[in-house]
Amino acid sequence: MNYFTSILSHEKPLKFLTAKILIKTNLCRFFTIRQSHYTLKFFPTALSQNKWINQNYVHAADDPFLQHYIKNGDKIIDVGANIGTVTLLASALIGNSGTVYSIEPHPKTFNYLQENLKFNNTNNVVSFNLAIGDKNSTIGFSDKKSDDQNQVTFSNTNLTVPLKKLDDLDIQEDIIDLLKIDSIGFEKFVLLGSKNILEKTRCIQLPISGSYPKFFQTYGYEYEEILQILRKHDFEIFEYNNKKNLFHLDSNSIPTKGDLLAISDTKNFVNRTNYTIM
Repeated sequence: MNYFTSILSHEKPLKFLTAKILIKTNLCRFFTIRQSHYTLKFFPTALSQNKWINQNYVHAADDPFLQHYIKNGDKIIDVGANIGTVTLLASALIGNSGTVYSIEPHPKTFNYLQENLKFNNTNNVVSFNLAIGDKNSTIGFSDKKSDDQNQVTFSNTNLTVPLKKLDDLDIQEDIIDLLKIDSIGFEKFVLLGSKNILEKTRCIQLPISGSYPKFFQTYGYEYEEILQILRKHDFEIFEYNNKKNLFHLDSNSIPTKGDLLAISDTKNFVNRTNYTIM
């Protein structure tokens, strides 16, 4: 009864039920999902399902900030790429002279990412199937059915993945225009393994708002430690809104209007985005 109630309470119950059937029968692979700058294959993943049901489903790649900020020729690192929504958007915006370094730890999700890259004929993306942290090793990774919630885990798991410092990947760029990190709480260790990269990064986007800091506690640290690392590398910390306004985050405040932005050169940022610092 709860299952049927769930279907009926959905915004689009018929399409929701159809999506479930398509995934169950694996027929979903014959469908695609058209977005403004790229096309996704309908893989049996939570993000694919949500996008197929509602093409206006809001996810990381739908943040207007990305289209405001990313320019032709940019060098971008996407940590936690999932099936590639941010990577594909960035790939379309940077043109042939730019490069996206796309990193996804989960092997199955990484395969979906690769297929989406191939389907969109991308030639400016370098992809890595590994997790990013503060050392080079291997580490446990969850294998949840809701794939967009998979993360590094210290619990018993049948899945392990390579763990590497971002500094030790083959990323030979003088400047990184944007570093997007979405690692569901593991951000501190991503940053600790990226000291050299941080020195040449202009802007970092972190999905930290609302209740997100609870994920940090899973790994035994507090939100404030993220801010300390960023400020140690001379980043100014902001939140922003869709009206192209930037707001300084005072002390240890958590963003309420949008994701956290860490900016090393505010003049460059304002010139390229026309955002206003309030």
